[in-house]
Amino acid sequence: MKKILRSLLCFVLTAGLCMGCLLLSAGIPKERIRAHMTASAQYLRDGALFGEAAEGYEGSRIDRYADAILLNIAWHYDAERPLSSVMESAYYFTIYHEENENLYLAVTGDEAATQQYLRYWHGSIALLRPLLVLLDLANIYRFHAVLLAIGFGLLLFVLLRKKWYGPAAALAAGLIGTAVWYVPLSLEYTWLFLLLIPACLLAIFFGGRRKREAYPFLFLTTGILACFLDFLTVETMPCLVPLLLILWAEYRETPELPAKEAAKLSLRLGLTYAAGYACMWALKWGLAALVLRENVLPSITSHVAERIGGDVGVGPVELLLGAITRNVACLFPAGCGIGGALAAVAIVLLCAYFGYVYRRKEVRKDRILLYLGIGLVPYLRYLALHNHAYLHCFFTYRAQIATILALGLILGELVDARFLRGKRKGGQRHGR
Repeated sequence: MKKILRSLLCFVLTAGLCMGCLLLSAGIPKERIRAHMTASAQYLRDGALFGEAAEGYEGSRIDRYADAILLNIAWHYDAERPLSSVMESAYYFTIYHEENENLYLAVTGDEAATQQYLRYWHGSIALLRPLLVLLDLANIYRFHAVLLAIGFGLLLFVLLRKKWYGPAAALAAGLIGTAVWYVPLSLEYTWLFLLLIPACLLAIFFGGRRKREAYPFLFLTTGILACFLDFLTVETMPCLVPLLLILWAEYRETPELPAKEAAKLSLRLGLTYAAGYACMWALKWGLAALVLRENVLPSITSHVAERIGGDVGVGPVELLLGAITRNVACLFPAGCGIGGALAAVAIVLLCAYFGYVYRRKEVRKDRILLYLGIGLVPYLRYLALHNHAYLHCFFTYRAQIATILALGLILGELVDARFLRGKRKGGQRHGR
């Protein structure tokens, strides 16, 4: 009972803090952000809504469509009625212009909001509006690039400092494979990667000390914040990556950790994250219905149905397969032409070679299966929301950072580390 009450208190405090920050940001007068919002609207209007940063590489596609909507919503927050404007998440929309044009017209012409987007929290506006007091959008992109570079640099430094060489190498491979250098070029991509950094640092801290009592609160809080910030992009990532790091730490501290106990721990933490995410989402819908005094479910359910089974112009089998293959094809360097695809195949074959030739005498199959199961979760998500994953593969593919991390940890379980350190005894192999 105490655990339930503590979890409930954690949810209430975290959700309350999130909502408080969002209301405070809504209280910023429009005049304080007008200059930078105007420059941002001009910047988006002069550019393309979608464009590839590297020609021919789908994984480098930058989504300014979502950024235009987010800024449009942020512009229409009202300091005189902060609660209802936050719940509405309304913006100026016309069918006659693209979203970047709509944003420009809204800001320069003080056009009133015409459409709601209340199914998400759009919690990133709690960070975005204060930033717009100081910076325009182009400089916010640069600021985010610096933050992510410092954050991931710090994360890898901590892993190496603790001599967690396997997770450090696997995480670095995941960051490269998901082309993380393009992330700060779109607000939509950035928020969950910014959340991932402290989530991983805390996972390393708690996991290294086996503070199991702190695990549920970490995953509950991360789930709440992911829902608050997310625009349905890579929502599994802030759960799976810290989970894999914690599992690796548990195995390191307790080599004989029973398979059943490890699986139960993984399932419990995954469900805790999902509960935080789902309850935070339900809270938004409930509050919106209460504050706005309207039935919000028809709007929400119609969009959910579209994400699951909307028409994208292909057959059902092709849609399901494409939801996976299109995401895999966006990985770096596989998506960079024939040369990139050959390089990706070479990397896979090299890893398989090391895993087979230099494998340990005793391999813990239970660990491998658990890592593999966690690494497959992004593909289950692609299948569940196949319409969304098919159409938006250019950003949903980054959820596979957890898959690459899992495969790296599996390789670490297979390979005898003495071969990597050049300490083979008598030239004997542990493989065939």
